[in-house]
Amino acid sequence: MGECLAFPDGAGVDGSPLIPEGVYEMGYLSHSTWTFKGRAPKVVIYFRITDPGEFFGVVLPAYYGVTKHKGKYGKSGDFKAGKSSNLFRDFCRVFPDRPAPRLDRIPLSNLASVIVRGQVVTVMRGSDQREIPEIARYSRVKSIER
Repeated sequence: MGECLAFPDGAGVDGSPLIPEGVYEMGYLSHSTWTFKGRAPKVVIYFRITDPGEFFGVVLPAYYGVTKHKGKYGKSGDFKAGKSSNLFRDFCRVFPDRPAPRLDRIPLSNLASVIVRGQVVTVMRGSDQREIPEIARYSRVKSIER
């Protein structure tokens, strides 16, 4: 089991971290698969900030849409991504010198061997496009690169 971390002051109501937008160095922790609103397959990748400073150790999610899940949902679940998906493109940006992986076998565990630069954004609108109140906003990783 992993070590539990306290989120910094200013975290949203449910403990979701809220940090300033920007680019941070981060390391891969894990990934899981789930379905959004019962129909849209997703992969969420968890990254821990490795930049020294106030936000060192903060864990942030990166959400990616995929074509379909393979097998059971949950931690380290299998999936198939599309060739033009953000997940496939981000993976290829991190490993530009490697051949492109099969879309149903993207080895996310390879991210554990590198430190990536992740662009962190604040989520200000919900899935219904209504503005989220300031106290309920949270941060997420928008994209990664090497």
